[in-house]
Amino acid sequence: MSYAELHCHSYYSFHDGASSLEELLLKAQELGYQSLALTDHNNLCGAMRFAQLTRSLGIHGITGAN
Repeated sequence: MSYAELHCHSYYSFHDGASSLEELLLKAQELGYQSLALTDHNNLCGAMRFAQLTRSLGIHGITGAN
């Protein structure tokens, strides 16, 4: 069974989050995650870049918003 973080905010989040998408995804890859969800507050501003990066790194990207 693999782990997927389903509550993750980037610096695109209007409420909290300070990490870049690249930092988040490289850390996820380092930890061996097969999937990662981006759930920034009140927007989807980073969704397209997140999708592009997950595709290039071979990680299943899940996009949502709080």
